[in-house]
Amino acid sequence: MAQIVLQQQNMACFPVQFRGAGGCPPEGHKAISFQLTPAQLAVGNQVFLDMKTIRDLGLLSEAHALFIDCSGSNNGIHALCNNTGHLIVANGQTQGFYPVLSNTDDMIIFSAVAAGAPSGNISVMVLNFNLSQSWAAAA
Repeated sequence: MAQIVLQQQNMACFPVQFRGAGGCPPEGHKAISFQLTPAQLAVGNQVFLDMKTIRDLGLLSEAHALFIDCSGSNNGIHALCNNTGHLIVANGQTQGFYPVLSNTDDMIIFSAVAAGAPSGNISVMVLNFNLSQSWAAAA
């Protein structure tokens, strides 16, 4: 089993205009985005996102939600919050926002849902504010 750690140069961090309920983190509403490739998510592989490092780099102080876009893939992914055991399942051919039950020192571990790697890249955004909605991708 391969363990892949996401590096800062593979991510983009950007401010987000958001008008919603809830408090604003000290850095303002932000998101980081990255893509997971079929090679990274091959059978048995796990991709690690170290939220402590993300916080220490000043990118995000906390993660409240994930946006996962599996619309270009027949296979979905798991996102496991290691400290809390919260498991997010994003099915293939879907995209959606998923709440994250985690803490700032957590490791989020991504892996393929089924026995095969996803058929296309999967886009992920980590948000420091709450959203919750999921829908099937348009055909």
